[in-house]
Amino acid sequence: MKSSSHLNVLAGDTLFGMPILGAALLWFFNDVDLLQRWTGEFPLWQQLITGVPIGLASAWLAESVLNLKKLRNVLEKYSKLLGNFKLNKPEMLWLSVCAGVGEELLFRGVLQWITIHFFGFWMGIGVTSILFIAIHGYLNPKNGNVFLYGFFLTTVIFAWGILNETYGIWTVIVAHATFDYYLLSRMEEPSIAPYPIVYKDEQEKKEEN
Repeated sequence: MKSSSHLNVLAGDTLFGMPILGAALLWFFNDVDLLQRWTGEFPLWQQLITGVPIGLASAWLAESVLNLKKLRNVLEKYSKLLGNFKLNKPEMLWLSVCAGVGEELLFRGVLQWITIHFFGFWMGIGVTSILFIAIHGYLNPKNGNVFLYGFFLTTVIFAWGILNETYGIWTVIVAHATFDYYLLSRMEEPSIAPYPIVYKDEQEKKEEN
């Protein structure tokens, strides 16, 4: 059984390290108001409330995609990986919040602005979305099923990128944290999961007996 302490430390590094890196990158662009970039056009409370249903809807779609027969092996892979850490609910929330805040402040709050600056609105959001999913390892051409799920995630992140530019970054931060927490909890707990957390090798052994 693996310890979750290493994940918790990495989450903290994400929460603080990525925004610092993002702020440093924008230091080279004097015409950028970092505070405005990291607050958004709409009131904070409105962004926070809007982010929750968007995150839940995105997570439900991701769960539905993962439940497709073709992608069950992808589901089993990540469920087994998470099961090794035995995360509790507070740890899941911590990981989700750290990823939502840290990653979005860097990718949507900084890198997306840079790519839009150089490539234009649509291309900039597209480049940032592909980069984000590729860094997470989902656009692996050697694994067609993982790549297919990565393509789906890219469309979700692309939509979030548009939302970031038109509504505000905290909507996307909350959506991201909600998305991660929902999927973490669904994969980690077989009692509430809509799919059996039983892996192929274990199932085959049972059938043999």
